[in-house]
Amino acid sequence: MVKRVSKKKLATLDNEVTFSLNVPDVGSLNADAKKTLILFGMPRGGTTMIANVVRSMGVYLGEGLPVNLEDCDFNWDVLGRTNPDWTREQKIASIRQSVESRNQKFDIWGWKYPRVDLYLKDIHSQVVNPMFVCVFRDVVASTWRSVVRRGQPAADVIRYALELQANQLTLLDETGAPSLLVSYEKAIDDPLQLAASLNQFMGLGFSRKELKDHAKRVNAQMGYQASEV
Repeated sequence: MVKRVSKKKLATLDNEVTFSLNVPDVGSLNADAKKTLILFGMPRGGTTMIANVVRSMGVYLGEGLPVNLEDCDFNWDVLGRTNPDWTREQKIASIRQSVESRNQKFDIWGWKYPRVDLYLKDIHSQVVNPMFVCVFRDVVASTWRSVVRRGQPAADVIRYALELQANQLTLLDETGAPSLLVSYEKAIDDPLQLAASLNQFMGLGFSRKELKDHAKRVNAQMGYQASEV
C-alpha cells in the first residue's frame, strides 16, 4: 500500500528513505541536462527493486535485460565468462565502447551493477554527468545466503559487507558527483517517498499521481519476478 506523504516531504532528498551527497540543493539538479544514472550497492541488497522503479520512470537501462536488470555490457562477471581470454584492459575497453554508444543514443540513460566499483575509475571520465544511486541494506539480510546456504563464517561475511559499504561511500566522495543513498528497508516501508526522491534527484518532473504508479514497482515479496511485470 502506498502511503500518503505531504508535498513538502516529497520535495526533499534528505528524509527517512534517502540521503543525498554532493547536492547543494534540489534546485541545483538540472532537469534539462544530459545525465547518466549509475545504480549500485551490496549484491543481493535491493538494487534490482530500485532499478525497477527507475526503469518504470522511463530511464533506459538496456535492452533484453535479465530478471536482475543488469545489462550484460556493464556486468563485469558476464563479460569475463563470455570472453574468458579477455584481459582487464579489453573488458574496460568494451565497457567504454558501450558508454560511448549510449551517450550518442540517449540524453538520460544508466545501468545497474552492484559492484560498479570494480571498474568505475577506469571509465569515469567518459560518463556524461554521472549521478549515483547507492542502495544500502541490513548486512545480516544481504549476507544470509552466504552464511546459511554456503556455510561461510558469519563474522567474516558481515565484516566484508561492511567494508564494501565503506568503500562505496569512499568512491562517491572521490567522484564528487551527485549521489543518492537509499535505505532498502525504508524504501519498502515508504515506496512513494522513494519514487519521489528518485524523481527529484533525476529531475524527471512526474506528478504525484504518476509517482504513485511508479511506487507500485516496490514489491519485496515478488523478488526478481517484479522485473517481469
